[in-house]
Amino acid sequence: MWLSEEPNHAAARNKLKQMEKKCLDDKKRFLAESKAIFDREAYLMEQLQRAENRMAKDGVDASLDLINVLENSLDIHWYKIRQNWRELSDLLDRYTD
Repeated sequence: MWLSEEPNHAAARNKLKQMEKKCLDDKKRFLAESKAIFDREAYLMEQLQRAENRMAKDGVDASLDLINVLENSLDIHWYKIRQNWRELSDLLDRYTD
């Protein structure tokens, strides 16, 4: 009887290894995407600071349009960050249940 159960255990073990690898790959992908988004956010924050400095130096009207564009880009990236973390949380819940 135990001989007939062994292939089932091997198949289950292989399936578990595949699921673990997929979970790890998904985590790596989401972390890489999140890092890219955070890097872009840091760049946008730097550009926003430069625009504010230029506004202080050159006057308000010179930089308001640039600040609006940068703030809109930041909002988009914050949305992407939240979306990535929601997807990662869903994946982790799926793999741990």
